[in-house]
Amino acid sequence: MASVVRFVLLRNLQVNTQLPRPSTPSQALQLDPHVQFIYELALARLELRRFGVEFDINPTLNIFRTVRLPDPIQLFERTAYITAIDQAPTRYALLRKYNRTRSINQYLTHWFYPYKGKFHPQMARALLNIMQLNPGNTVLDPFIGSGTTAVEAQLLGLRCIGVDISPLCILVSRVKTESTRILDQVLEYQHQYEVIARTAAKSKAQPPSSCLEESDDERVRNFFKVAELIAHSDQTRRSHPFIASFVGNLIRMSTSVQDMRDVYRQLNLTPGSVDIQHGDARCLPLDDSSVDAILTSPPYAVTLDYIKNDVHAFQALGYNPIVIRDNFIGVRGNKKNQIDLYMEDIRQAYREMYRVLRPGCWCVIIIGNRRFGPELLDLPAVTIDLCSNAGFEFVRAVEKPIGGRRSGRGTESILMFIK
Repeated sequence: MASVVRFVLLRNLQVNTQLPRPSTPSQALQLDPHVQFIYELALARLELRRFGVEFDINPTLNIFRTVRLPDPIQLFERTAYITAIDQAPTRYALLRKYNRTRSINQYLTHWFYPYKGKFHPQMARALLNIMQLNPGNTVLDPFIGSGTTAVEAQLLGLRCIGVDISPLCILVSRVKTESTRILDQVLEYQHQYEVIARTAAKSKAQPPSSCLEESDDERVRNFFKVAELIAHSDQTRRSHPFIASFVGNLIRMSTSVQDMRDVYRQLNLTPGSVDIQHGDARCLPLDDSSVDAILTSPPYAVTLDYIKNDVHAFQALGYNPIVIRDNFIGVRGNKKNQIDLYMEDIRQAYREMYRVLRPGCWCVIIIGNRRFGPELLDLPAVTIDLCSNAGFEFVRAVEKPIGGRRSGRGTESILMFIK
């Protein structure tokens, strides 16, 4: 009876689609036409199995013909890699249309701030499904980064706890996930600032940094601060004029937040709660056995200098990059001891992840191989070893390329464990 009610509600949504018919004995599931890699096909198959779907696949590997489909409505609502069921667009296909960028993966608020090394949202959504999470379950990302896990968990109705040592990551992740609640206030200040900024630009004067000293809502101030940080990035990396970039980012960000608010209303979504905490993955501020899943991508040893890469942002936020460096996994230390310190830090982080995860639940870690001079550090193998020593049971690995077809920058592994 509950499934019938959900079907009727979904059928009446104001979207240009017809939903899959529960009575159809065999249905055609369209694989996302943007899929390019074997790992994506592997995740699509794992995702279908998570929903109990039995299927055959056509010779061109883009159509799954169902043999058994227990709950077409759940598949319609949640799947990441299937974009149509009997030609009816899935919810994820509809979500991706709300995009103010040129990249298909930066829909809604995913594009906020150009954070290097971020998750692929579609992959994150599929993995949340594969871990068999349902609305109300709690997923932890102890290296939340720019908040991709949090956004996708929120869209699926999951509760997400995100932890990071970086104040920049905390700021960006919060703005991506909490701004729908303060959009009206943002728009009110935005119009004021546009006038001030354009007037300042004509007179070649410097406008106020945020024009928000009078706002008593930290979420509003954070929104404008992220727009400012993107403008600093545009100016530093692309030589874009700061004021024009700032104003343009404000407009595009607020439009994306309006898109997200519209998505919740039009698709009848109940967003999951998000709790973004400033903390350390080596000492998580969580109780034992308190989360239902972990999805994360830790630092890849000393490959990416997270301080140097975003130094303009840390300085704009008032932080001394030299002072905060010693707190970051993978960048602290010198050339002689950086790897040793990384191994010590990441070992403790995996122990903490094991401690806070409930028994019988999944932990998925995405990490890649890295070369240091002539030597290759096999981080996936190291991760399997460290997690096994922490108590996890290794289940499977899915290998994926890094950076696209032409990058040649190696591979990373999606490692799946169970406690």
